[in-house]
Amino acid sequence: MTVQPNCPKCGELMDDFFDDGVRKWECPVCDEELEAYLDREQCPSCGSELIVWDEMEEADRCEICDYMF
Repeated sequence: MTVQPNCPKCGELMDDFFDDGVRKWECPVCDEELEAYLDREQCPSCGSELIVWDEMEEADRCEICDYMF
């Protein structure tokens, strides 16, 4: 299960969608956007560089905030 980030601008839970290999989040309140390229080495939720491959979920997982992408 993927945890969606909160908007860094207003704190609202962001909506996610995929576009050409890029995961994007858009805030439904203030329209702030975040992008996370699927080969990115930083967590799109907290910015940590402590990313590990989670074999059970078959996804990257942040060791700091447990965000999966």
